[in-house]
Amino acid sequence: MDVANKLMSKRLLTTSEMAKILNMNVRSVRQMVERKDIPFIRVNQWHLRFDPDAIEAWLKEREGIEPQERKIWEGRRNALEQRQKSIAGEE
Repeated sequence: MDVANKLMSKRLLTTSEMAKILNMNVRSVRQMVERKDIPFIRVNQWHLRFDPDAIEAWLKEREGIEPQERKIWEGRRNALEQRQKSIAGEE
């Protein structure tokens, strides 16, 4: 199976489906997207999709992380992103 057929056969999740899977409301999922806390695909200005394989890997990565540790980890990631942007001259 070539790459194009593989991509065409893959079903991506909607924001509503993602909210149900995570037992959250849609607004919370969108906030996670805004913070780039969850892997997503932006189809256009309004529509988001989620790759089930990427979500599974993301959930496994976060498994066992307590909320406080998660905040520290997210803070470090945000600091690294800001540093990379400043090095690239984006700010």
